[in-house]
Order: sequence, then structure tokens, then C-alpha cells
Amino acid sequence: MEKNRKIETVLQLVKIDELAFACIPGELFSLLGHKIEQYLAPLKVFVIGYANDYVGYILDEESYEKNEYESFTTFLSKGEGERIVDSIVTLAKKCQIRRERDR
Repeated sequence: MEKNRKIETVLQLVKIDELAFACIPGELFSLLGHKIEQYLAPLKVFVIGYANDYVGYILDEESYEKNEYESFTTFLSKGEGERIVDSIVTLAKKCQIRRERDR
């Protein structure tokens, strides 16, 4: 695989009443999903994988060191999983989807 290859994709965040749907274009590792849930709490958060696109496995940084199947087959570089989480948080801030206690 080429180094420094760029992958463009779509992230989506939808809020309906007290529900939040974080639409992720691949298989997000649970640690990263929990970070999204923590930021959006107390909303009931649904992290939806394989949404709008497919970029493969989305690992947290530590999982790259485990030398398991997912770390060998992911299309994404180390740190991109955290970057996706940061992008969802940025979307939440931009759309004013925040925890009640932060307002």
C-alpha cells in the first residue's frame, strides 16, 4: 500500500431529541466509540458503523501495537481513529450538540 495516500470519506452526526447517531464509515474499535459516547453524554448515543462509506477497520492507537489481524489489514494510519473521534466532537460543537452540563 502506498504511503501518504489520502482517503476522503463522510462522517455524519444526527441528533433527534435525546438521541445522537454518530455515523462512521467503517468498523470503529470500541474504545473510540466509547470516547464518542462519553463526549455526547447524557444523550443516548448510537455509533453506527459502515455508514455512508467503507474505510475498513478504524483502530485506536494502542491497537496498532498488538500485531493482530485488524492492524495488518486497516487502510488507515495510526492516529486516524482518534482523528475521526475528534472530527465527530468538532461536528457536535459546530452543531451545538453538547452535554447539558457544558452549556
